[in-house]
Amino acid sequence: MLEYTEQRVFACDGPALAAALPAAVHRGAFVGVAELPPHLPGKVGFAGRGMKGDWGLVPEVLLSVGSLSQGTAVEVRVGAALEQNTLVLAVLLLVFCWPAALVCGLLAYQSFLARRAATMQAVWVSIAGAAGVAISQPGVYGVG
Repeated sequence: MLEYTEQRVFACDGPALAAALPAAVHRGAFVGVAELPPHLPGKVGFAGRGMKGDWGLVPEVLLSVGSLSQGTAVEVRVGAALEQNTLVLAVLLLVFCWPAALVCGLLAYQSFLARRAATMQAVWVSIAGAAGVAISQPGVYGVG
């Protein structure tokens, strides 16, 4: 419900793109990412968390880079982490004033959907720039 995943294929060198990903994601979405330990042979993973959230939802970005016959596949997953203070406030609102909790919950969810789409687009534009691909060229990257 709070996570969204997209995968695209870029016609470029995998290790060079993987090396450029942390800076590209930070530049595009202001999310600092760090490399994860290898989880599958031939795949490189990165994870990071945003510095500031709206309504207590802080964006989290997970990246996975792997080689395919067509090029380099990049998978981006954008999700959210709920801050502890927000969780406590939500429980208190739910117990004492459930209509306010419902309205706040809906407003937070709508805000997160808009922010998630903006974060995903900013990440893809930065990755495409690091790969040397113009984002406006249809069919150059993308699997779906």
